[in-house]
Amino acid sequence: MALSRDLTRGIRARRIRWLSSFVAVLVAITCGSTSAGASVVDRERSTRSYDEVRWDCGYPMQVVGVESHKVQVRANKKLDGFDFVTDNYDVAEVWTAQDGRSFTLAANGIAKDVKSKRVQGSVYEFTFHNSGQSLVITNSSGAVVYRDRGNISFHYTVDVANGEFNFLDLRVSGPHPLLDLGLCKAVAPLVGWDSARYLAPRPIGSTSLSMGYYQYLPPSYSDTGSGSPLLVALNGYGENGDGTADGLHRLLLAGIPRFIDLGGWPIDRPLVVLALQSFEEPPGFDTTPCETPDVVWMGSCNMQLQHDRNH
Repeated sequence: MALSRDLTRGIRARRIRWLSSFVAVLVAITCGSTSAGASVVDRERSTRSYDEVRWDCGYPMQVVGVESHKVQVRANKKLDGFDFVTDNYDVAEVWTAQDGRSFTLAANGIAKDVKSKRVQGSVYEFTFHNSGQSLVITNSSGAVVYRDRGNISFHYTVDVANGEFNFLDLRVSGPHPLLDLGLCKAVAPLVGWDSARYLAPRPIGSTSLSMGYYQYLPPSYSDTGSGSPLLVALNGYGENGDGTADGLHRLLLAGIPRFIDLGGWPIDRPLVVLALQSFEEPPGFDTTPCETPDVVWMGSCNMQLQHDRNH
């Protein structure tokens, strides 16, 4: 059988797009190539060059790169349609900001489904490994700034009768600093701005305002100088919280507060930014109507519910 074009495209896209959310992409890789296998049924080698603009961190960067894959598929003799996939990959990219600053990103290793076992009925547990140098970042002088290397394994179950996926756990061996830090935080000193330095949490109770918020004061701001324009950033439902120091951090997951925190906000913008956190009294928004097997896009379903309730 020929290796499907969709599988090949999926592997390529996922390898390149893992940069800012490595664990999430590993999960996506596995969902896209659900596993269990024995004999080799297909092999493919591919190389792709690209030159494109990306906005991963909130500002445009020109990305020039080359990626290669040697993919092997092994058929499962017991579960028809579920295969082991092994991808021996190599990626090298140069990211250049608009002002000419740049960094190099490289990755190489082997991502593979290694085993499966029956849990009960039609539910099987699978193990996925990614070993090698999963991410290496060097500055424009060639000095290594960050290096993720070693093995990342995670376990999940799939009900082969209906395709239901359930993530179990993640195990990491070797130094993987970017798993916690993230790509955009890591490269901010290389190609971004120092905007996070001017961002401060204001938990509920620390000010006279009845809600918590993040406050960004640009370098141009002065208590006694001329006035500064104010930008109020209102969060989406997923960033709601109680305004405490712990809950306030959810504001950094999306939108303008996220880009400021990631160094993606030019500090020559004179705007003062107040990112207010909406607080919803318990029991909160009832999402149970969207938690059914026939709902494909839970986020869209939740938005429709809020619309129907005049939220």
